[in-house]
Amino acid sequence: MPIKKPAKRKTAAPAKKRASATKKHEFGSYTTTRGTMKIMVPPFWTMRQTNEDLEIHAPSGKTAVYVTSYLGNGTSHKHDAREYLRTFLSNAQIAGRATIKETGKLRAEARYKDPDGDHWVLSFLTNGKRMLLATCNTNLPTRNEEASTGVAVIQSISFGKR
Repeated sequence: MPIKKPAKRKTAAPAKKRASATKKHEFGSYTTTRGTMKIMVPPFWTMRQTNEDLEIHAPSGKTAVYVTSYLGNGTSHKHDAREYLRTFLSNAQIAGRATIKETGKLRAEARYKDPDGDHWVLSFLTNGKRMLLATCNTNLPTRNEEASTGVAVIQSISFGKR
């Protein structure tokens, strides 16, 4: 009588190591004194508010975010972020081509490099009555963690409930 060999069990392949998830930025939240806007501020970055202007600087001093607020002049004309972005870019000193991301009348964003080699990200936001101009300026490469944190600050801006 032939001897049967026990069937071999297939073993599961060892689990592959997955790349760690990208780090999410952990920020504190700041709402302006008038409650008109809300912005996330990274730890150890310095912040200064003057009237309706807000400045946020990285500890290295190589990256800065500036937010300026404009209020309508009382007419019934509503702000259009795309229109303001086009006007701004037509007057800016740009080396090469700007990358424009328009998401509608309420938000428009552009990225470009100036002749000095600095990288700029600017965003116009509006709720119809108030216009915010947010700029991030860095002389670091765009893939640098500090530069990407500055861009994340700009993308965190929202209007308050007021």
